[in-house]
Amino acid sequence: MLKYKNKNLSDMNQLLKDAGIRDGAEIVLLLNHEAQVPAAPTMMHFPGEPVKKAKKEKREGQTEKKRERFTKDEAESLIAGVKLYGLGQWAQIKASYFREDNKRSGVDLKDKWRNLVLASQRPPGFKFRVDYLNESGFLEQVTRANIEAMAKAQQ
Repeated sequence: MLKYKNKNLSDMNQLLKDAGIRDGAEIVLLLNHEAQVPAAPTMMHFPGEPVKKAKKEKREGQTEKKRERFTKDEAESLIAGVKLYGLGQWAQIKASYFREDNKRSGVDLKDKWRNLVLASQRPPGFKFRVDYLNESGFLEQVTRANIEAMAKAQQ
């Protein structure tokens, strides 16, 4: 006897269609549910060509941006900017708190803020690779600034 989601499958063709199983679907049958059954494979092979990720073409004279970690001063400037201007005002924060020769973009500031907020939600005692995140009180500043900015946005 076959079962699918607690239904007895006696009329196979009709019940498979009713269950949403269409032609070409892969079905795994467990013939003896009491015996040890190996785990189902995690990778399935689908026919056809593998999907390749398209590479972005560089424009003439364009170079790849070298990623650099934010310094403690930059992170503190970002916190001060969010306190003053609020969330989403990345261009204003950049103009006010980051020098013109600084290579941080508004998107970089947004991404760093998101990561700071996530870091502030980690359990106490979590060790970060970046030293200033491990300093006492730093992530509390992020939490307070985020709460204030969210409250300001709701007004």
